[in-house]
Amino acid sequence: MNEIAGEVGAAYMPAPIYTRQLELRPLRTDDAQQIADYFQDWDVVKQTVSVPFPYDERSALTWIARVRRRTEAGSQYVFALDRRSDQEMVGSVALTRGTDTSRAELGYWLGKPHWGFGYASEAVRTMSEFGIGSLGLSHIDAAVFRENQASARVLEKAGFKKGRNVVRRYPDRGGKRHVIEYSLEAI
Repeated sequence: MNEIAGEVGAAYMPAPIYTRQLELRPLRTDDAQQIADYFQDWDVVKQTVSVPFPYDERSALTWIARVRRRTEAGSQYVFALDRRSDQEMVGSVALTRGTDTSRAELGYWLGKPHWGFGYASEAVRTMSEFGIGSLGLSHIDAAVFRENQASARVLEKAGFKKGRNVVRRYPDRGGKRHVIEYSLEAI
């Protein structure tokens, strides 16, 4: 059972969310070095749409500051994923609202040493519950690069429905890329 705390409103900073294996919590500046370390691995970065490579601590600090501003504005919610057993940060998960504030785009990544332990599935399910239950979203959208079948399985296990195969422009990933769109509707 997930424990979700916090109240959505002006200058909202979400409270931590606890799952069986993870604590989802707001990012802190002291996460910057760990984030930079994970993003030194091209296998992690290549599955993201815009993370620069190589990546350094200064880039992580800039990103964390931007996330805080967006969270306070209610347009983006990013949680660090800490393993509860030892409090090691293993990745992050995010919801980003667009112009239609009833919808958000889901994104997530894990450091490579943490792949295959079910953390992504747990984080995606939890973030979806947070988005629908606490933020009042009606739809959550996600997209994965066609070759990233592990990420596609994570979304499907979390109840996301597979949509279209499309080509999108991702300048930071070499231009046009084939992606599979997914969506989850509030019931």
